[in-house]
Amino acid sequence: MKLIYINLLLIVLSINGFAQTSKVAILDFENTSGKTEYDALGKAISSMLISDLTNNIDSKKIEFYERSQLNKLLDEQKLQKSKNFDAKTAVNFGKLSGVNYVLVGSVFVMDKICNLSSKLVDVQTSKILISKEINGKIEDCLKLKTQLAHLISNELSSKNGITCEIKSEGQISISKNSLLLYANGINFMDKGEIDSANVLLTELKYTEKEFLFTESQLIQLYENASKMSANNSLRQKAYILNLHKRISNNPAEAWQQIETFWNGPLDEKYPYLEYLFLKNVFEMFKKDTLWLNHPVSRHGVNTVLGDMILFSISNHASMAQEIQTAIYYNELRVKKFPSSEISIIWGEPIDPSKYRLALIENPNKDTMFYPFLLLAQEAIINGLGSRNEAIMKGYLASLEPILDKPFHEFISSEYYFPILDKKIPIFNPYNVLGTLLILVGNDAQKLKAEKFYKLNSDKKINEEKLSEISLFKGKLENSMLLKNAAIWNGSSFNDYESRNWTKSDFSKNIIAILHVVTLQAMCLQTVNKHVESYEILKTLHSTLSNDVSFWVETEIWQGISLQKIYYTLQLKNCISLGKMDDVKFISRQMQLLGLDPNEYVNLHTEFYD
Repeated sequence: MKLIYINLLLIVLSINGFAQTSKVAILDFENTSGKTEYDALGKAISSMLISDLTNNIDSKKIEFYERSQLNKLLDEQKLQKSKNFDAKTAVNFGKLSGVNYVLVGSVFVMDKICNLSSKLVDVQTSKILISKEINGKIEDCLKLKTQLAHLISNELSSKNGITCEIKSEGQISISKNSLLLYANGINFMDKGEIDSANVLLTELKYTEKEFLFTESQLIQLYENASKMSANNSLRQKAYILNLHKRISNNPAEAWQQIETFWNGPLDEKYPYLEYLFLKNVFEMFKKDTLWLNHPVSRHGVNTVLGDMILFSISNHASMAQEIQTAIYYNELRVKKFPSSEISIIWGEPIDPSKYRLALIENPNKDTMFYPFLLLAQEAIINGLGSRNEAIMKGYLASLEPILDKPFHEFISSEYYFPILDKKIPIFNPYNVLGTLLILVGNDAQKLKAEKFYKLNSDKKINEEKLSEISLFKGKLENSMLLKNAAIWNGSSFNDYESRNWTKSDFSKNIIAILHVVTLQAMCLQTVNKHVESYEILKTLHSTLSNDVSFWVETEIWQGISLQKIYYTLQLKNCISLGKMDDVKFISRQMQLLGLDPNEYVNLHTEFYD
């Protein structure tokens, strides 16, 4: 009898030791706001919750279904993905799918306030384990989501005898625009519209660099792209992102594979993806000492494989403006390979000025600085263009406060914005300020600027050090800015050198206004302020749409009609904001004009050219 008892006890212990993993389904939250712009937001919430919980809870104890798995199950059971998905439906779904717990929820947004309502249902008992509403500003949606993740984690952990702590992401707030970019990117992925998803998620990758959820979505996107996308550029990117999976465990073979890639046509084409590829390779082999210390040689440098890879990660991350990542991997390289000769022969992988720039504590850099970018475009046309001394002094006074702020790495001084087959120049505020200082600045303004330039002499604009640019040394030297501005008044560069002023005022000149408005819309797109760009163009359209002949026939910016400029700019805004009805309408209008909207969209899907 005692032997039977012991055997039974062993069986019970064995069953407990190999207990089945609890399975959890987190369904897309339902939009109960009544506003279609928030329809995809519930997908973003569920996607982030799944990532949080999957990354922080022992997968041997609790398994969270990926959204792609859930969507497949829902389709098989012919259930709607969120609409009217109450606790009873959740229990039925759970039983049919073999899921132990189901989380259903809704999101409601009104007057910038976000409400998340959720219920966690135990499928076996039909009990509602959690019923919670959380409110806050929509900008604090990440905090709300993390609070909800804590509640779910605590409940599931106690039910399954484990301990877990959800780590808060580095970024605790995100703009409504960025949140909807992420949501609409996921929505496009669900529909299989990989190219459209790529546009939105790529943009978000650059505008919200601390928003950690974008990268996992992009990785999923590129895993799907090789099968689902007809876009050759996107297929190339998918190839690069998945290339690390093919790298050999044998370091000699691995080095040959990496060199083959570096010598191929895709090397340097996509710095962001190349640094991701190399980072993935390093993370795969970072604990393999023999692999990392395998001797290699390239372009006169004799070093080891780990040193070469870490140097290239830093270099390409820097090129892709991922400065913090570049700094991290370079410091890791110096620590792991202190006697390396690679920096001596090739130089540092990151420009020293970028180190300093990365240390500037300014979480809202674009918000603080982009008004100066807009003002600089207006100053070129209405100020320098008019050749009116009083007006130029007014613009100088408006731009002068930029000298009281830390140096900001604006877009290059000779940056061009592509519109159809043309390239429209966008002007750097520091260059415009320098030109105005030379032409109409007083001694106090020049002294203030001189101190600023000395303090930031090693910073760069368009690959030239600030201290080396002629404008900042008190000389015009046939400035490109003045060449562009001179055409407005039928003047020449010599008119500026000789201070040949006029009393012209372009404030009521309709063509000048159109140039300013469209330039500002381009600048806003350049810093990814798509809502602001959209609103500017929407106002422009409503103001002029009744005058059809003027709208169609007026040509600005190198002979491009106002109508074509409006459609090409607004198309990008609408795609980024997920305004798909507008996208369809504008696409049809562009086709009537003989324009291919797909070509325009593809132009903006490149990570880096």
